[in-house]
Amino acid sequence: MDSSILLKTQRLTLRRFIQNDLDELFFQLSDPDVMRYYPATLSREECEKWLEGILRDYQTNGFGMLAVHMMDTGEYVGQAGVMRRQKDGGEHYYLSYLMCRKFWGQGYAIEAARAIMDYSFRTLNVPKIEALIMPDNKRSIRLVEKLGMKRESSIEHNGSEHYIYALTQQQY
Repeated sequence: MDSSILLKTQRLTLRRFIQNDLDELFFQLSDPDVMRYYPATLSREECEKWLEGILRDYQTNGFGMLAVHMMDTGEYVGQAGVMRRQKDGGEHYYLSYLMCRKFWGQGYAIEAARAIMDYSFRTLNVPKIEALIMPDNKRSIRLVEKLGMKRESSIEHNGSEHYIYALTQQQY
């Protein structure tokens, strides 16, 4: 197995981002459809900062968002990972996934998210994983529910209401 690959699924490989991934990130994060549930599309400079944040997470936490690629072709599919954040005096682990538009509706997001959750609970020993989802993002809500996550509450995040879905390691 390629040493840069952290996780494999039936159709995907997940690996740490590197600086050379900037073009693929920019293609993804500048797409208005992909960024519908984010405040805005990102410029190339903003994508550089996004990538710097991912790389900083690796240094600080030892893990973070991963680049998702097709196993057979190596084509960039998107990103998925778990991010550790300090919030309200506690430590939180947030599941995140974002696929390029051409790969929507083919099960790649849930395939990647399942691999991330399994790795997070079994290898990283994360006690609880949460997901922040806007109420009108029905596809994402269905996805986390298929993963066994349950809605716990809602909060304001980045100026919009978000549901908090969660699953504990014990429930997993």
